[in-house]
Amino acid sequence: MQTLVRRLDKLPSPELIIIDECHHIKAKSYLSIINKWSKAKLLGMTATPQRTDGSGLDDIFQHLILGESVRNLIDGGFLSDYEYYAPEQVDMSGVHMRAGEYNTSESLERVDKKFITGSAVEHYKRFADHQPAIVACVSIAHSEHVAQDFREAGYKALAVNSRMQPIEVARAIDGLRNGTLEILTQCEMLSEGVDVPGAVALIWLRPTASLIIFLQNVGRVLRRGDDKPKAIILDHVGNYTRFGLPDDGRVWSLQGRKRGAAEPSKYKRCPQCLHGDITVSSRICKHCGYQWAETEEQGERIPEEKEGQLVSVRGKGKEEQDLILAIARGGARNLRDAIRIAKSMGYKHTSAYTVWVNILRNKV
Repeated sequence: MQTLVRRLDKLPSPELIIIDECHHIKAKSYLSIINKWSKAKLLGMTATPQRTDGSGLDDIFQHLILGESVRNLIDGGFLSDYEYYAPEQVDMSGVHMRAGEYNTSESLERVDKKFITGSAVEHYKRFADHQPAIVACVSIAHSEHVAQDFREAGYKALAVNSRMQPIEVARAIDGLRNGTLEILTQCEMLSEGVDVPGAVALIWLRPTASLIIFLQNVGRVLRRGDDKPKAIILDHVGNYTRFGLPDDGRVWSLQGRKRGAAEPSKYKRCPQCLHGDITVSSRICKHCGYQWAETEEQGERIPEEKEGQLVSVRGKGKEEQDLILAIARGGARNLRDAIRIAKSMGYKHTSAYTVWVNILRNKV
């Protein structure tokens, strides 16, 4: 694209323009291309049809054609299944937003601390020892600190960044595949549009307010590989509490959303058994029977944990995902519509209430 935009006057007009990662289409360079050839048909491809800044894509595209869900692709053998582990959520209250994402310098102050980095090393050793891993960091400096901590622990780790030559980055990625490297730490380098063969583990040390960044990073380790085991995701910053899990059902739209609007937390953790896959609306823990009092506030529902403790987080079952998609695609505009669709599928009205209130109400 960078080459094409400088040669627009030297090329014949195309009939069809195909743009990969088309959620970037509002960048000046992309707009220069489609404005130059405004009569061409336009096909955009992306796994995340949403923009971090909240602006819509409906002023450029007319139709949204949805592909298979992540869960269906996993079940069909096209993506790797995964294990997801998460500790307590890093407190991001008071951190300012910039273009729909957390301010880098303020985020760095929250996460670039020895106890968090050290926890990442210990839990990598526990859950993914010597497995090829990508670490998502807040900044280049943060990625270098983390790589050093892993090296001090005896692992083959390297920080990759935008200051490196492309050939150096390519060699680092190849090193993760052939075993000369075990860990690549990075900041916005190995997220979207990059194939990292053999990457098994993703270590989240970067809190994000962007669903796009969340899914694009997770996508690096969900890719299938020869004899690849389940992907392992170690979420040290509680990103899953804002966006759910990688294979949760999601409703996509070409319409924009309010700038800076935060994704609602979909899960809470039981203070008794520490399972973290309890939907926010639940009053009883499905694992141990713990009951939340009616007066408990959201902040009190997530207990403080000892440093470094991780617990397994399990996602929604396929039936609930099917219900989410059915209600969304069935044109539900209110709770009554959602209940009607749910009952037609054999679900109870309480299931429709949970889906509508916690997931769909502000997105349909």
